[in-house]
Amino acid sequence: MNKKTLLIALLLAGIATPALAQRTDDNAVKQAEDAFGKSVGDEQIGIYNAGLVRGFSPVAAGNLRIEGLYFDQQSNPTQRLIGGTTIHVGISAQGYPFPAPTGIADYELRRPGAEPMASIDVSVGPWKSKGAEFDAQLPIDGDRLGIAFGAGIYAEGQPYQNASRLNTQSVLLRYAPAPDVVVSVNVV
Repeated sequence: MNKKTLLIALLLAGIATPALAQRTDDNAVKQAEDAFGKSVGDEQIGIYNAGLVRGFSPVAAGNLRIEGLYFDQQSNPTQRLIGGTTIHVGISAQGYPFPAPTGIADYELRRPGAEPMASIDVSVGPWKSKGAEFDAQLPIDGDRLGIAFGAGIYAEGQPYQNASRLNTQSVLLRYAPAPDVVVSVNVV
C-alpha cells in the first residue's frame, strides 16, 4: 500500500468514526420557541439579542433575568457560566415583573447533565485575534448533583495593532433534590 492510499484510508476511517463528546444539544434552532431571539452556546437565531431589542438594549436598561429571576448586573456574565439567552418581547414578556419596550433578556445557567462531557474550542479571527475555551461537566449523582466548569483565554486584536486580553473562568455546582427544587452555587 503506498502513502497516498494509506492517507486516504486513514481520512475515511476518521470520517466514518463517530465523534466523542459532541455538544449536539447546543442547537438554537431546535430550542427556539419564537423568532425574537435565542442563543445556545455559540449559536444564535432570531431577530434580537441581549444587546439590541427594538432599538433598545435590555442590558443597558437593566431588563435582565437569570432563569426568570431579576438580578442587578454589575458586570457582563461570562459565557463559561451562561449556557444561553432567551429574548422575551411583547406578550412573551407578560409573565415577568416590569416588562419594558426593550424586552427582557433571560440568561440560562449551564446545567451539568447525567453524562460527563468536555469540550475545547480554539478560534482565530481578524487582526490576529485568538481564543481558547475549555468547558466540562461532571455528574456526581446523575441529574441530581453535578459540577460544570470552564475557562477561556482570549487575545482580541484591534485595528492599528491594539489588543485586549481577557481570561474567564467559572464553576457551577447544581443540586436538585426534588423535581421543583434546585440549589445552585456559582463561582466566577
